[in-house]
Amino acid sequence: MASLIFGALLAQGAAALQDSVSLPLSLAYGDGSSQVMTTFRMGHPEGEPLSVVADTGSANFWIFGPNATVNYGSQYLGVPGPCNETASPFYNYTASNAATAPEAFGPAEYAYGGNSKFIDSTFTVNDTVNAAFPDASESVVGVRVAVAESAMYRQYDDGSCAGLDHETGILGLAPFANTTTGPSFRQDLLDQGTVTSKVLSMWFEANEGAATAPLNGTALIGAVDHTKYSGELVELPLFSSPSSVGYFVGVPKVTINGGIVALENSTSDCLIDSGSIFDTLPFTNETEFLDATGLVDLQGFIAYPSACDDIPANATIDYLFDGAKDGESVTVKIPLRNYAKGSGDFLGETDKCGIQIQQGYDACTLAAPFFTGAFITADDEAGTFAVAQGGLRGSYSEEK
Repeated sequence: MASLIFGALLAQGAAALQDSVSLPLSLAYGDGSSQVMTTFRMGHPEGEPLSVVADTGSANFWIFGPNATVNYGSQYLGVPGPCNETASPFYNYTASNAATAPEAFGPAEYAYGGNSKFIDSTFTVNDTVNAAFPDASESVVGVRVAVAESAMYRQYDDGSCAGLDHETGILGLAPFANTTTGPSFRQDLLDQGTVTSKVLSMWFEANEGAATAPLNGTALIGAVDHTKYSGELVELPLFSSPSSVGYFVGVPKVTINGGIVALENSTSDCLIDSGSIFDTLPFTNETEFLDATGLVDLQGFIAYPSACDDIPANATIDYLFDGAKDGESVTVKIPLRNYAKGSGDFLGETDKCGIQIQQGYDACTLAAPFFTGAFITADDEAGTFAVAQGGLRGSYSEEK
């Protein structure tokens, strides 16, 4: 079966990419709420482009449907607020000739962000997923998706109900588990034979423009493209988390702007989560962290001390991971510019550049910015997870 490529066709290593599906990834400069996104069109005829979170921290696939209600305005967990709006954009399955009749399941309530978001769905449909690029004609048929009918967000509002930024949907990329409720995109591709392995690879291309330029990458389901990383691909030890889904690795040693970041010993693992906004690091003391890295405080956020485009192109955040095998290790360098996602603009202070790092105390998460410079691959059948240096310049590295 030919590889179904949503985006630029791969010119090298094509034989190794058979029986795989590729999704375009993006990370935009915005208001500080950037996550790794993937964009496609659903149905036949094709609907409008839908940008959903490509989330390694969850396994479920859902999209808001017609007339879905989003509630917000409360600052308390699980308490409805005074504001409601209709989700937009949305997946209009009723306009697709390829969509099956709704099939009841659940009901399912998906929870995110420490239970600050609840998404409700009671049915699924099967439909066609189409590329959102004008030069790509291939599609994946018979994909199940949970149609979300309502949601409740813990988001304080002063009573004006001026509107809420919310996800259009989430395409979970975490391993399928017995706790997974409803459709799982990767598992469905495997069950229908579109892909033949439980392998996931993700990478981004290098940002060769301004700090505010959008970043683009790929999620490859069912194969590994060995042209998309440099150096060695090193397997890391995986940690289990009975109450959570996703990939948990050992806490790396962290260096920012040449300054070594002192981390707490209270946590032994770190979640690799493309659906989270901030790299959350359990550093011991914020003042010492800022002194060591040359970063500053910006109204409670961590920031670069001048404008985003002043960040040197060669400034990096270096993550040193111990490998699964004795004596092995790997360092992944993420350009500091890739952490500039607009919180300075959002706060009205353009003379400093808010970056996507926050203190984690006893928690560690390597979030959306980490993916922009790391090549990651997981084989859920073998239970392995590996990383290498990604963010390569140009279309391809030298073929291995």
